[in-house]
Amino acid sequence: MPDPVNLDRIPVYGISNFSNLMTYIYTEYDYTNGLMVSSGDGTGYNDYFQVIYQVYSKGVQINYNAAGSFNSITPINGTAISQADADAVADALRGLAALAVNGKTLPVDATRPDTPYKKYFLTVDMARNLDALYRTFVAAGIDVNSVLAGGGITQIQLQNWKDLSILSSTTQTVMIDGANIPAGNRSLQALIELEYVKTANELINAKMTDLEKALSTTKNVLDTLTQLQQLHNQLTTVGKSSIEKFMFQLESGGQFVTFNYNKKVYTYVDNSGNLTEVSIDSGSEWVEKVWTKAASAYFGSPISPQIVSTYVTYNSIGQPVTLLTAGLDAIKDLLRLKSSIAIELSNLDGITSAADKSNPASLFGRLKAVLSDLNSRLVYSGSGGPITLNSTDLTGPTTRLLSAFSNWMLDSYDKRTESGANAANAGRIQDNLTQALTAGQSLNDSQKQDVRNFLFIFEEYYKSASSILQAISQIITKMAQGIYR
Repeated sequence: MPDPVNLDRIPVYGISNFSNLMTYIYTEYDYTNGLMVSSGDGTGYNDYFQVIYQVYSKGVQINYNAAGSFNSITPINGTAISQADADAVADALRGLAALAVNGKTLPVDATRPDTPYKKYFLTVDMARNLDALYRTFVAAGIDVNSVLAGGGITQIQLQNWKDLSILSSTTQTVMIDGANIPAGNRSLQALIELEYVKTANELINAKMTDLEKALSTTKNVLDTLTQLQQLHNQLTTVGKSSIEKFMFQLESGGQFVTFNYNKKVYTYVDNSGNLTEVSIDSGSEWVEKVWTKAASAYFGSPISPQIVSTYVTYNSIGQPVTLLTAGLDAIKDLLRLKSSIAIELSNLDGITSAADKSNPASLFGRLKAVLSDLNSRLVYSGSGGPITLNSTDLTGPTTRLLSAFSNWMLDSYDKRTESGANAANAGRIQDNLTQALTAGQSLNDSQKQDVRNFLFIFEEYYKSASSILQAISQIITKMAQGIYR
């Protein structure tokens, strides 16, 4: 029975029936002797593994990275498996089992045979890789228990294993891990570097991948909203004419007139279509009948926005008349942005919590409101059917799209003097756009802070690993000094 100090026990499939021992074999917890890995006489872990590896590599392309280290295996058409290959693999499996169970008595310093001898076993990683290797053969229908007890493997069985390995990512992983078993001792320092730091690398890779996806999604949302805002900004206002030329209604249901303050006359169009001037004397009649009403109409009417003249033409009383080619292109851009928002909303769905999905103030909620505005406005008047990029009216300038385009662009500001819902909705589209942009920027800033926080944690994690390695080095130095005194 070996000394259990610094040994761990790892289960390996098939070992129990090999020598009537427990399935659990002794393994080195921290490191093993380099001769256990590659002995020079063909009885090391890598020596046996290479026999299996050479058979596995038949008919595949072996790829290496820029540093020349083994990287991946790509299946290609290759030579057939022979019975000699099957016999060699069976011998290698038995050799690995014997090495795992019995270990090897080797010099403490693998480079100096005159140093004291000690019994070494496989490392924990070697034992786990061996267990996985045996299971790949079981998956191919090979009785590993029988093989380890002295039975053989047929050429067909080995070919089945080989064929399965091409399709099995598990087998490929086992072969890659086995090919990368270190040739030298694995010190405690190496375990910290490989396991402790490796865990940190894996954690930060997973976390940073999630954060990168979230930042990318938020950036795309902000880019789309910015383009939408730029399009919505294509508005202008038309200044009022002088008050002398301002047209207003003198009496309810009566003629529309203009007046001249200095001449104290007002002008209207008579039934024959002629302009007729009417003089008004000074005094209360002038003030009450003309000046007060004219001033109230002139100064009391709000300034309503219009779509820029490169998109739409207007008549003399400020009504949109014709959608120009540039305006048609703007509608196409608007429809593309609408589709982009629907896609980004779907992407946000995957990274947004259930609470934020139901919160109208979140970016998800704000973006839904923006999309709702687009869906409700970009419809044909009358039928209410949605306007799409496939709509036949998008083949050239047309007035059929003008109403829908104006509804979204003008944002009900042209209906502020009306009563009811239209007046109440004035500016609603712009409010939703502004709030979505604000929510997106806020979330983007929060995500950037998450990245900074996680990088800080990762830096502290590395610092702790460095401190541990430094402490171990100091302990080893003191032990060495004590030995040589």
